[in-house]
Amino acid sequence: MEKHNINYWIYPGLTYNIYDTKTAMKAVTQIFNVTAEELMSKSRKRYITEARFAYCYITRKKLYYTLDVIGKSINRHHATVIHNVNMAKILGEQNTTIKHKIDILNANINKRKIER
Repeated sequence: MEKHNINYWIYPGLTYNIYDTKTAMKAVTQIFNVTAEELMSKSRKRYITEARFAYCYITRKKLYYTLDVIGKSINRHHATVIHNVNMAKILGEQNTTIKHKIDILNANINKRKIER
C-alpha cells in the first residue's frame, strides 16, 4: 500500500486512508466496465473519459489524495485532474447514469466494500 504524508491539521479528524489509488482504480474499472490500461490511456472515448472523471472525483473528494498523486496514477497532469473533478460534478448533475455509478462508488467506500 502506498503511504502518503497527509497534513492532519488541514483535515481535522481525518484518519489514515486505507484505500490506495490502485484499489480505487479497481473499483472504478469494475463499475464502469473498463480496464486499468484504458483508464491510463490517452483515449478520448466517452465511456473511458467518464470513468476517468469518476476516478479523479472519488480519489480527490472522498479519499483526499493530492492532485499530483492522482495525476501520476493515471499518467496525467495535475491540471487535468482538476478538470476531471469539475467535469464529474457537472456530468453528475446532468447524467443520472453517471451520478448513480458515482453514488455506488461512494457507498462502497463508505461501507469499505472495495476488494483489495
